[in-house]
Amino acid sequence: MLFHRENGRHMDTNISKDTLMYIDTFGLDNTVKSKPVLGVDDLLLLLNHHWARDTSTFHSSGTGYNSH
Repeated sequence: MLFHRENGRHMDTNISKDTLMYIDTFGLDNTVKSKPVLGVDDLLLLLNHHWARDTSTFHSSGTGYNSH
């Protein structure tokens, strides 16, 4: 397994079973082929839009923020 190869030890059996359960439950792709990942530039663009350019608002009630 990748975990054993990268960490030099085996994964706990219960954790391994849970991992496989989630792969099956959510229909995740567990093939060995390469998969697209989010690069650093893409992450910066995403965070910039999320934090700096998003103009949507939300109500402050229930968020723990008290304006008075």
